[in-house]
Amino acid sequence: MAVVCNIGVIAQIITICAGAFALVISFILLFKYFSTMVLFQAIFGICLGLTTILCELYIFDFFKYFAFLFRAWGKCLFFLFVGVNFFSKETINIITFAVFMALAIFYAILCIVCGSAVPVPLLMSGGVKFEVSNDDYKPRKERA
Repeated sequence: MAVVCNIGVIAQIITICAGAFALVISFILLFKYFSTMVLFQAIFGICLGLTTILCELYIFDFFKYFAFLFRAWGKCLFFLFVGVNFFSKETINIITFAVFMALAIFYAILCIVCGSAVPVPLLMSGGVKFEVSNDDYKPRKERA
């Protein structure tokens, strides 16, 4: 019996774990090193962690504005950005920075080896369709 290794699902699981890691680290930073700068860094880290998890599970309508997260190069650059967000002199920040840099390198290698497409999110049964209409650029009063 042969074992099939689906690298796309493995990458999705690793990405979900990284998003959860960003959430945990953000809350640790918030409660351990509380200051104004750390508050902004933690809130930003929480938003980035939630975005990372959500884009691997299900595609909501507003994700059409973040379509770069559904390409391997986009995820690579996104994880570089997340890693730089956590970069600081504390040990926990340096470890978090290293984890996200390793994840960015992983996605860069994945893109070179497998191409730039990433698998469909785990809770989506069909394909990904991003549709932009002219209504997206109109004020709410004119949409009705």
